[in-house]
Amino acid sequence: MVQEAAIPEPHPRVDPSCQLATGEYAEPPVRIQQWVNAFGSRGMAQPICADSLAPAFQTIGQVIGERAGAMCVSGPFPATAGRSQPNCRVADLEVKSLPGAAGQIIPNCGDNGGVDSCWTLVDDPVRCGNGTQQLVVNRVLPAPPSTDVGFTCDPCPSNVGEILGCSI
Repeated sequence: MVQEAAIPEPHPRVDPSCQLATGEYAEPPVRIQQWVNAFGSRGMAQPICADSLAPAFQTIGQVIGERAGAMCVSGPFPATAGRSQPNCRVADLEVKSLPGAAGQIIPNCGDNGGVDSCWTLVDDPVRCGNGTQQLVVNRVLPAPPSTDVGFTCDPCPSNVGEILGCSI
């Protein structure tokens, strides 16, 4: 930004940050950049003056996909003798299903050898904080439409019917 000399009051002049061959230009997105910077290393801004915005949108989409794919879940994570993964349960649940619905159970990758859709927990200090782990669901086919992933490490209750993988 440069102060215009002919104007006595402080009115900053904003020079274009880039210009296309067609003469179109963009001014620096000062407030947007401040907002992006507030995210620290997780913030990302892409240039607007390019022949195509496809690379910028592709990069943004990849980052969103990577971050949206990170499901951080809280423990405790009860151990089971002879297994590398905790004794937890994961299921695809209908979005509007009642709490406690059984859903379509997704087995642990250690239990099915990773040959079908399965889940595992991994330490990921970048995406998940202390006391949490990242739930990774490896799918053979995409998730059914209108479903959410249900996760619990709670023991099966003794006074309820079928609930997230518990058959009572």
